[in-house]
Amino acid sequence: KGGNGGSTYSGGGAAAAGGLGGAADAYGLKALSASGVVTARQITVKATAGNGGYSAYDSQTTPPDNSTGGHATTHGLLLVNSEQLTVNTDKITVTATGGNGGVSYASGNGGSQGGDAHAYGVQATEGIMTVNASDIDATAIGGKGSYGKTGGQGGGAIACGLGVQSATAGTFEVNNINVSANASDGGSGGGATGNNGGDGGISKATGLSLLESNTLNIQVADLNITSLGGEGGGGGSSYGDGNGGAGGMGGATSAYGLDVLSATGVVTAKDIVVAATAKAGGVGGI
Repeated sequence: KGGNGGSTYSGGGAAAAGGLGGAADAYGLKALSASGVVTARQITVKATAGNGGYSAYDSQTTPPDNSTGGHATTHGLLLVNSEQLTVNTDKITVTATGGNGGVSYASGNGGSQGGDAHAYGVQATEGIMTVNASDIDATAIGGKGSYGKTGGQGGGAIACGLGVQSATAGTFEVNNINVSANASDGGSGGGATGNNGGDGGISKATGLSLLESNTLNIQVADLNITSLGGEGGGGGSSYGDGNGGAGGMGGATSAYGLDVLSATGVVTAKDIVVAATAKAGGVGGI
C-alpha cells in the first residue's frame, strides 16, 4: 500500500502543496528468463496507492496546486523471456486502486488528479509458456479527482485478463476471465469566480490481448468484460458575480473481448460478454 502524501497548513504565510500519493506495485509471480513448474492454490494480489496530501492556506493570495493521487499496478503473473515455464493455479485475483487527488479547501487552489490504476491477471512476453488456471479476475479502480479552483481529473483505469506479446509459443487454459476497469469521476470546480469541473477518467478493459505472437493455443470458457468511464465534475457557481464554470467532460471508455494484432494460433471460447459504459459530463455552474 502506498503512503499518503504529506499535508500542509499555514497560519498567515504561504502553505506548500500537499505531497504526492505514494505509488503501489504488487506482483504474484514475476519470472524473468525462468523455466520449470510453479504450482499455487490461489494467487491474490492487491495494490492500493496513497492519496495526495491535504493542502490548506490562511491569508494566501496565490495558493499552490494540490497533489496527485498515487498510481497503482498489479500483476498476477508477469512472465518475461521464459522458456518451458509452466504455472498451475486455481484462481488469480488482482485488484489495483489508485489514490485520490489531494483535497484543497482554498478557492485559489487547483484540484488534483486521481491516480491511475492498472490490473493485469497474466502478462506473458517472449518465450514459450503454459498457464493453467480456473479463473482470472482483474479489477482496476482509478482514484477520485479532487475539488479545487479547477476540478482535478478522475483517475484512469486499465485492466486485462490475459495478455501475450512477442511469444514464440504459448498454451493457456482458463475457465473464466472476469475483467473490470472503473475510472473515477472528475472533481468539482470551486471558487466564487465559477471554475471548471475536472474531466472524468478514461477506462479500458480487455479480456485477451494477443500481440505479435505465434503458435498460441488458448482455451477459455467465459469472458466477462466491463469498462466504466468517469463522470465529469460539476462547474463552480459564480454566485451571481460573473459566469459559472463549465462541467468537465465524461471520460472515454472502451472494452474488448479479444484484441488481436499480428498473432497466430487457436482461441476457443464459450461465451463472450462485453460492456462499455460512459458517464455524463458534469453540470455547468450558474
